[in-house]
Amino acid sequence: MTAENLQERGRARLPVELGCPRMQSGLSLIELMVALTLSLILLGLVIQVFASQRQTFAAGQALARVQENNRFVAELVREPARALALQGFCGGNARYRNHINLVDANQTVFDPRRMVGGWEYAGTGRGASFAVPGNLAPNPANAGQWTGGAEPEAAMGALPAQIANRVVPFSDVLLVRELRPVFNNPGSNSVWPQAGSLEFDEESFDTNLAHGLGQCATVLMTNCVRADVFVNTANAATNLARDNTGCTPANRTGTRWQFFYEDDAHLYHVVAHAFFVGLNTITQEPGFFRVSFDGRANPPAEELVSGVETLQILYGYGAPSPRGDGQQVDVWMTAAEVPNWELVMAIRLDAIVRSDASVGTGAVAVQFEIGEGNTVTMPSDRLLRQPVTATMSLRNRMITQ
Repeated sequence: MTAENLQERGRARLPVELGCPRMQSGLSLIELMVALTLSLILLGLVIQVFASQRQTFAAGQALARVQENNRFVAELVREPARALALQGFCGGNARYRNHINLVDANQTVFDPRRMVGGWEYAGTGRGASFAVPGNLAPNPANAGQWTGGAEPEAAMGALPAQIANRVVPFSDVLLVRELRPVFNNPGSNSVWPQAGSLEFDEESFDTNLAHGLGQCATVLMTNCVRADVFVNTANAATNLARDNTGCTPANRTGTRWQFFYEDDAHLYHVVAHAFFVGLNTITQEPGFFRVSFDGRANPPAEELVSGVETLQILYGYGAPSPRGDGQQVDVWMTAAEVPNWELVMAIRLDAIVRSDASVGTGAVAVQFEIGEGNTVTMPSDRLLRQPVTATMSLRNRMITQ
């Protein structure tokens, strides 16, 4: 084959070889960009769903916590309030003799005749509008902002020193008194004393049974006909005394027992509970606190519920004749307006409770309508808040008076 023939043959095959396309491999730039875009959109949707679910869960958890705390606030006050003015095991009013020497109005927290009382913070009364600051901190210098009692005989005096440095501003203080039965021994169901256990003299009485009461505890002895209320000045397990020294307040001089009680008498420990909004010094969060005046010089403050920011108390007053019959609530009053604590028939509690964690996406200053026309502006933040209102009757007063 000549050279010319080879050239002719190559030219004949060339168009056929150039016309056969090769198989393509990989992705083009456009396809890659489309895939990345779709992936980003899908990932964004997944993140959005996750964030939404997380926020919904956090909001639900915060709401559940706030609602549970609301219930606790109401129940912790309702129980002692309903038992207030209890006469022990007696169905009617016994004739009381008070041996406690109350020097001035500042010791009314120890007055056993005042079964309910309280202090109103200035500027938070009926119809008032006020703003709760974001930084709630007790300030003993502001103790004069709390007042109670509209008449001299109803005056509550200054806040007790045991709580004056614990109460935060823009909240009221509620005081209720409780009678705790004194049992023979821990775990016993037999109310002290028992047969043959009492030996009386002019200033004290002995028993062969331990009573468990500390020195300076307020004590009530009653047989339903008569009752003696005194401060125990004895520091003994089986002896009770009512001297005029050793405690503050102590007992008056020259008073005698109303009755040399027999074995049918019962003994009660009189404890006054002060409920208020305080600050947890560890978490720096506000909460619902209780201090029990049980005879100790410095009773501890117990945090009962966390997250409570403000507490407003109103007292249902049963006006005496001719304005009323003293058996039902005629008007709701603040502590500063009550002229006679013995005519308080009910208590209304309003509080605002907040969550312990932030929810939502933006800070909002929320306003609440509580009490008798109060408008309360809360701090601007992302915390969930909810008001709680509870009304409780003082059953023993409605039945026995």
